[in-house]
Amino acid sequence: MKIRKELLWDYDLDKTPQDEHFNNFYISRVLTDGGDRDIRDIGKEMIKERLPKLHLRPSIRAFWELKEFFLLQARYLIDNLYA
Repeated sequence: MKIRKELLWDYDLDKTPQDEHFNNFYISRVLTDGGDRDIRDIGKEMIKERLPKLHLRPSIRAFWELKEFFLLQARYLIDNLYA
């Protein structure tokens, strides 16, 4: 996963171990403060996989959970109505 230092203004990356805890923190930071490039760098599969473990404000979590719900609904409609 590509780390953009600008999103970690309050961390010294040289002293921070890049383990699962850090990765979850970084993904949370991207979903809260990152841009579309940062989100693409992480990838939708990793976001989907880690979303339950992330510490997010309720409004941010609701956005990402609803986004996933609507994508699943759209996929269902495409697969079943237009097949």
